[in-house]
Amino acid sequence: MSEKTVHILIVDDEELNREYMSELLEDKGYRTDTAVNGLEALTKLKTHSFDLLVTDLNMPRLDGLGLLRRIREEGLNVTSILITAYGSIEAAVEALKLGACDFLEKPSGGGLGPRLQLAVEKALSRRNLVERNRSLEGALQPSADELIGNSAKMMQLREQCLRLAESGKTVLIRGATGTGKELVAQAIHRQGRRQSRPFVAINCAVLNRELLSSELFGHVKGAFSGAVGDRPGKFEAADSGTLFLDEIGEMDLELQARLLRVLETRQFERVGSNTAIRVDVRILSATNRNLEREIAEGRFREDLFHRLNTITIQTPSLREIPEDIPLLANHFLRRDPEARGFTFSPECLTRLKAYDWPGNIRELRHVVEQTVFYAEGSPIQPSAVLLPDNRSRRSADSDPIAVAIDDPAKTLSDLESETIAHRLSHFDGSKRKTAKSLGIAESTLYKKIKEYDLR
Repeated sequence: MSEKTVHILIVDDEELNREYMSELLEDKGYRTDTAVNGLEALTKLKTHSFDLLVTDLNMPRLDGLGLLRRIREEGLNVTSILITAYGSIEAAVEALKLGACDFLEKPSGGGLGPRLQLAVEKALSRRNLVERNRSLEGALQPSADELIGNSAKMMQLREQCLRLAESGKTVLIRGATGTGKELVAQAIHRQGRRQSRPFVAINCAVLNRELLSSELFGHVKGAFSGAVGDRPGKFEAADSGTLFLDEIGEMDLELQARLLRVLETRQFERVGSNTAIRVDVRILSATNRNLEREIAEGRFREDLFHRLNTITIQTPSLREIPEDIPLLANHFLRRDPEARGFTFSPECLTRLKAYDWPGNIRELRHVVEQTVFYAEGSPIQPSAVLLPDNRSRRSADSDPIAVAIDDPAKTLSDLESETIAHRLSHFDGSKRKTAKSLGIAESTLYKKIKEYDLR
């Protein structure tokens, strides 16, 4: 955080509260932005980079807990603090489960200011510590430990990474979302001559053109509103090392032209400056889009494509390597600190192999983490595996929930009761597991069971 002004998003439906918190934090040197509800905040989080989110709990349209859920579902990276005038242990526990680092109750007689300042300082210190730990873990993690799999496709992928690492050429990594394209980029970097130099990654899909331009090339003081000092960009951070441009197909055409110039000249200017900066950076990029189609439809520059596409490498979808699923599942299980030496039963691994995995390896890792949470002992049984839906290799008509949703005669109460009954059956009648999977309290579940006469 020391290299830039901390950017904080404040979310509250009451204007006076927003103004009070904004002035309070700006007096401490922070840069703030505001939103009136969770939906507006979500839009800003997708288009701007924030270091911290401070959100009220009770708001119209999308409340604080709903906002935290959407942030987790959409994979947005922001540290969060939840504030409410109506504190409850249940809400606090739920907020912490959803990733909030603190939960503050508004005092009835005022006095929120000092508590909020302390909470912000603690949250930012924790964020800095987590980022440093991740950086150290990434530096120490061997590439062979990341590209897991004994299938022919995975062995071929590892061999390609080694050959590309030695060549030093520009590489375009292609593959579906969640297939480990960044892991491939890291493997190429760590086995090449630049392995002791920085590996810097940026996702081109999560930032708008102006912010992405600043992140890539840096800016000088006064270049735009909020630019209170000079700041280097990713190209400078990656000098003599590797810059990984993830989701390159999402980049704006105007920015594509500037990137092409950098690739051709190896120099650029920070936003707001005319001083050229020269760098020595190896470019690795990745996309899940069909760039040839994007070129034909005028959304991607053909000259940039040829610059990036010197060598192409393809990451396989998980459904292409089903024999690697048990190996990957066990790998994620061993890395989970809450697994406590758990193992998968053969039936559990069979169920994981039978699923189609539209979200690929990323989805598998998430399911393993959920499974550890629901598991009650080792070996883990199939009842603990809650797959996102029932897209296994069988007829979709056998899914009772899918059938119910498509039935126009079903009421909302019908759908709710059938969903609860289906989950109860899935978890062999366990009320605790069922309540956890539905995201409700056990007391609420018991009320619903009684209401719908579910036995």
